[in-house]
Amino acid sequence: MWGQLAQPCDIVKNRTARREARVLADVYGQMIFPRADAIDAASLNSEQIQALTSALDQRGVSR
Repeated sequence: MWGQLAQPCDIVKNRTARREARVLADVYGQMIFPRADAIDAASLNSEQIQALTSALDQRGVSR
């Protein structure tokens, strides 16, 4: 309904999703500039690994 306030848990989920999107954009940027098809997992920091893992889990991709 228009004008209905978001629940606090929805706000937190939205902030988390935006943060993960920014972190993944950094990873993609590291791949796009050198035109790489893949990136060495050892070059990722813990936040990037967590965001990538979350994205793959949401898509149902096995690691």
